[in-house]
Amino acid sequence: MLRIKIDFVAILVLASVSACSEPAPVEMDWDTARLVTTDELEIAFEENEVAAQQNYGRQPLYVRGKISDILLNFENDPMLNFESDGLLPIQAVMPGQATDTARLAKGQSATLGCTDISEVLGTPMLKDCIVVEFQ
Repeated sequence: MLRIKIDFVAILVLASVSACSEPAPVEMDWDTARLVTTDELEIAFEENEVAAQQNYGRQPLYVRGKISDILLNFENDPMLNFESDGLLPIQAVMPGQATDTARLAKGQSATLGCTDISEVLGTPMLKDCIVVEFQ
C-alpha cells in the first residue's frame, strides 16, 4: 500500500512540474517572415477567419501598425493594442520585452516580429512578439 501511495505522489509531482514548465522555444526563420499591416490582418480576419489563420498562422510575421494602448496582461507580460475599426483592438503579447515596450508611446507606429497569430472573437491576437522598429 505504501508503494502505491509513493508512486501516486511521484506521478502528481511529475505532472505538475511538466504542466508548469514552458515549451522549448521554436526556432523562427526571420529571413522569410512576411511583412503585414494591422489593417491587412483586420480585413483578412473579417473576411474569413479560417483562411486568415491558415495564411498568417504558425509562421513568423513582421506586423506594422499604430499603437493605441500599452498594457500588462494578467501575467504582467507587456501587451500592445493597435488602432482598429473592429470590435476589439488587435493585440500583441510581448513576454520578456518590458524594457523595449517601455520605450514606446501611444500614437507611435511600430513594427513587431511575432511568432504566431490566433484570434479571439474574430480579432487577431499576435503572440510572442518583439519590437523591431518604432517611430
